[in-house]
Amino acid sequence: MKPLQKRIIRNTQKTIAATNTTISEAVYNGQRAVLVLKNISTAEEVISLAIGQEATNGFGLVLKQGETLTLAKDSGYNPANQIINAIDNGAGTGVLSIYEEIEV
Repeated sequence: MKPLQKRIIRNTQKTIAATNTTISEAVYNGQRAVLVLKNISTAEEVISLAIGQEATNGFGLVLKQGETLTLAKDSGYNPANQIINAIDNGAGTGVLSIYEEIEV
């Protein structure tokens, strides 16, 4: 039987600027187990995400208003431990809901 691992849980939201914004730092002492990102902007803001590099408007993982990105270890995929950045396509008023679990 595997020993239970401790999970650090982060459940927050962040305003995304029209410049590169870090939404999750790289994980060095553990493994990201779950990452759920949802564009909860009230306007028609589009948020572009980048893993391991700076975010560029319109490239990478692009979330329109109301869209969600889910990466989970339980689905057979280990989410990357690299830094995750985002950028807003407009005046920097996009809002991203962030749920993250890190096993340590």
